[in-house]
Amino acid sequence: MKNPHNINGLSPAEAWNFDIDVYISPFIPSPKILRRLPTCISRFLGHRNEAREGELDIVVWTWAFVGAFAGVAVVEAVFLHWSYFAEKGCPMIVGSYGAAAILLYSAVDSPLAQPRNAFFGQVLSAATGVTITKLFLLSDRFDSLVWLAGALACASSSLVMSITKTIHPPAGATALLAAVDPGVRGMGWDLIPVVIISSALMIAVACLVDNLQRSYPRYWWTPGPVGKEARSKDRKADGKDVEKGKVDTAGMEVVVGAEGIVLPEFLVLGEVEKEVLMQIKSRIANFSDGGESESSSL
Repeated sequence: MKNPHNINGLSPAEAWNFDIDVYISPFIPSPKILRRLPTCISRFLGHRNEAREGELDIVVWTWAFVGAFAGVAVVEAVFLHWSYFAEKGCPMIVGSYGAAAILLYSAVDSPLAQPRNAFFGQVLSAATGVTITKLFLLSDRFDSLVWLAGALACASSSLVMSITKTIHPPAGATALLAAVDPGVRGMGWDLIPVVIISSALMIAVACLVDNLQRSYPRYWWTPGPVGKEARSKDRKADGKDVEKGKVDTAGMEVVVGAEGIVLPEFLVLGEVEKEVLMQIKSRIANFSDGGESESSSL
């Protein structure tokens, strides 16, 4: 017997759930287009033909240092020498980008550090913070309400990022600074282009530095299907294949062999999962070399 509280076969939680990617992902270009680019270009956009192997701590530490230094220095240099912003009294860098640098160059595996979050999280939060601050500035009592403007700006940016799936913790500081920091508040709407340029520069540096011996980004929009794959998934969810119990697994296989590991481009693995696959690969290689006399199964 079906649950009477279900709506069209969905639980109340599913019926009220909202996933923005259902509406946007079908129109995002597939990451497969990176395969068609020359390797010297696709590599610095995060594409790899082979599975990534473990990274030495010293490599992570070194490139995290280089990346943070280069990213912050590039943003500072641009705004120090860009006369348009210098004449408006814009700071050489918004303070929240110090935290963004740690994510982009030290935590390259984190979903919070991927380009969608690092760019749109900052831009949406800046727009939210400026909008709320401008509304509070209409009051003659702004100086006594600045605490409320800051709290509301930060909370609202959190809500906006959650809805749009662009959560980026440093962006909360951007929204907060738009309300409580006199220098940033004085920029007004100019904060938005400053954030757009700063985020783009930080991501560009990440694509360069993080891909010298590591890999960034793990994905550009979402680890799930986008473009044609997302549209196909939507059609199957509404059509006969689901009713028949069929699941489309095209492009979703994980291949482990003695020569290497092949993963779907949308799949992001944790360190433990990668270690398990590397152990399986090693056992297969040993078996191929005669190191094991019989196969084993789980």
